[in-house]
Amino acid sequence: MVFYNECYPFHADGRTFFKEMFNDTIFSIDNQYQPIPRWYIELGKYKIAEDARYTLTDPRKSVFDNAATLTPIGKWDNKLFFSARANKQNYLFYYDLKEKKSNSIQISYPENSFAIPEEHSFIPKCMSDDGKYLISYEIQENDENPVIILAEK
Repeated sequence: MVFYNECYPFHADGRTFFKEMFNDTIFSIDNQYQPIPRWYIELGKYKIAEDARYTLTDPRKSVFDNAATLTPIGKWDNKLFFSARANKQNYLFYYDLKEKKSNSIQISYPENSFAIPEEHSFIPKCMSDDGKYLISYEIQENDENPVIILAEK
């Protein structure tokens, strides 16, 4: 399998899953090391045009502003969690595998913590393997002092 854009792996239920940035399908790998489509995410009007997936221009910095980029965070309690970027805004949402519905989530920082303005919300980058923590990080200009944030579910 060839990845034309960034690949995002995550681990859940004892298996490894992955999703290419602009692909709408999440894959797992079978015992013969073949990719198996596991879940399909319908993006509707936010789906990137098929030909844009293979362009040399980074769709995030071009005319494809309406396209959503989805980053899988992990799976917990029959829900797939994603961070998404669309129309220059960041979102956190989950897809309920049983109900086949998605919901947006906003996690605000606690009051007076880290001197972060109220309008900023927590968008995790990954989930712990046990599904207990959502994790985010920010690398400052001084690489020796990254900020790491854990949110317990």
